[in-house]
Amino acid sequence: MSAYRFTVIMLNYNKGKFIRQAIDSVLSQKTNFDYQIVISDDNSTDNSLNIIKEYASKYSNIYPLLSNDNERGILKNLIRAYSLTKTDYFCVLDPDDYWTDENRLQRAFDFFETHPEYTIYFTNILCSYEDEAKLSYKYFREDGKKEASFSQDNIIDWSLLIPQTSGAFFRNVIFKKGVPDIMSKAVGTISEASFRADAGRFMMHLQYGKAKYVNNVESVYRLGGGVWTSLSLFEQNTLNAQIYLDYNEFYNNKYKAAFFLNAYEVILKAIDCFKNDIVNKSIKPIYLEMFTNVLKNINNEELMLSYMRKREIENEKRIKLMSFKQRLRLKVFKYLYKKLHRKGLV
Repeated sequence: MSAYRFTVIMLNYNKGKFIRQAIDSVLSQKTNFDYQIVISDDNSTDNSLNIIKEYASKYSNIYPLLSNDNERGILKNLIRAYSLTKTDYFCVLDPDDYWTDENRLQRAFDFFETHPEYTIYFTNILCSYEDEAKLSYKYFREDGKKEASFSQDNIIDWSLLIPQTSGAFFRNVIFKKGVPDIMSKAVGTISEASFRADAGRFMMHLQYGKAKYVNNVESVYRLGGGVWTSLSLFEQNTLNAQIYLDYNEFYNNKYKAAFFLNAYEVILKAIDCFKNDIVNKSIKPIYLEMFTNVLKNINNEELMLSYMRKREIENEKRIKLMSFKQRLRLKVFKYLYKKLHRKGLV
């Protein structure tokens, strides 16, 4: 495995309908270096295992990790793949997505080889909306920007639009040394989602270098079958708030003011969606647990006032209206906190 320079990680659970196209899109890559494909299956019950075994028997650079036990969950399955990723560079490709450019891997490799100050290279993505009646597409980024560079500051203030999984490549500055303890400890907790997805990879790798964006469309992301798109707006915003708290811990409180301010802003959006989701009974228990955890951690008067001042300064023309809205939100926030506190939830 040491001769390989690049690892393509593929996490599979019951994606037998699509996985052939994903694997073929990687095998079609034209490169002047060797790469491996690590396929980590989470005890699939469809025809995925047969397909993975078929490819592994034909291609020596495909390394299958198959489960015979109960489902591991996304993070535990990912950690298993990370533990084998000792190559210089890596990426993750979901088994229901695929690459469309046979030079994609070489292009990322060449960039990393000539730009040692960068730890991330990412491109635009074609998003595919599929159902039985129609097939439509849109670009993940539609701002027309040809290329851009981003730093750690952009991930902290959330001014970086993080791409979906199929769009990004990483310099392996973390997993060569092993899986960080904070990731392993997150398995089975409310922090699990913070370390299993794209935001987590960007957050960790921007600690060690910059990110380069190029507006090439070289992959397709199938919408509708992923974890994120299955969440309600309340759950999405609550998860984002929890991510800020978890990465504050990852950075050892170095950027606490910024992370907590962002968490507060996002949890306010969750509160706006709370009533509707409760009425529809669509909130999963783990997201209610996250919600109460975030409320417990950011219940700080100074933080709330700091948030209001920040937003007011950004748009002076709306100071009075914004102040009223934020104070109203603050009252709702305090009301929910007290109610949950009385029930012993925070």
